[in-house]
Amino acid sequence: DAAARERLAAAVFELRAGLSSSLGRPTMQDDELGHEAAYSIYQPGASLKRHMDEHHEESKGPKGWLMPSRRSVSWLVYLNSPEWDSQRDGGALRVFTLPEGAASSGVGAHESNLQVGWLRGVDKPGDAWRPVFLDAWHQVETDAGGDLAGPSSQLYVVASSGLRAAISQPFDSSDKRSRPWGEQIRDPAVRARFVALEDHSRWDRSEGPPGWPEGCEAHDVAPRGGALVLFDSVTVPHQVTQVTSQERPSQGGASREKGGSRVALAGWFHEAQQPFPEWLGA
Repeated sequence: DAAARERLAAAVFELRAGLSSSLGRPTMQDDELGHEAAYSIYQPGASLKRHMDEHHEESKGPKGWLMPSRRSVSWLVYLNSPEWDSQRDGGALRVFTLPEGAASSGVGAHESNLQVGWLRGVDKPGDAWRPVFLDAWHQVETDAGGDLAGPSSQLYVVASSGLRAAISQPFDSSDKRSRPWGEQIRDPAVRARFVALEDHSRWDRSEGPPGWPEGCEAHDVAPRGGALVLFDSVTVPHQVTQVTSQERPSQGGASREKGGSRVALAGWFHEAQQPFPEWLGA
């Protein structure tokens, strides 16, 4: 239905413009970026392991810095029957988040540096989880006296003053031995509070609560037809539970309905890639 596709495309365009404005992500409005959309079909028995939709450029190797854009907001429009029951039919989108109000604002990116983890609070009133960002273009002074060398990388949080507060010494993040990032935090008390956004070693050991970061909650979103789902591509781990839809009696009872597939239009709105710092070419 060409007319229906045109109406959907117009609605998605309007959605992208609204999100760009409300989230303060102006480059998301650039039509030339690699915004993505594709049909996603899960047949009975299919599932998808927990994963992230976007990662810090430095974790992708040298090619990570050569792309013109990155994923910013993930979205889904479900095309199943509105009668889909995830308890019976499976196929739920399971997202892992912190409790409402537990995290400080400004998640995902700060000054174009992507978030790589969380710093847990210390159980004081009002002490929220704070996003940890990785600056891969950090400059440090050389031993020669005042000259700047680099680039190095550094982990930091944003203090209540709005200024950066480093939680690691500068390090070479291009060396794979520098990962996982939390190992770069020298203060053992601070390192114990660091929780990586993506931790497959923990996830693979358990699909249940032991595999979640402490304080994390899991929420299942039923893939009912017509529903729109949006989440941040950088900060939200998610998976798709196994589709268990099977043949069952029709509403009239005279015939049987075949088990259906989980169908959605899935997409990702992009932001412009972090530019190389001007001093790099100096």
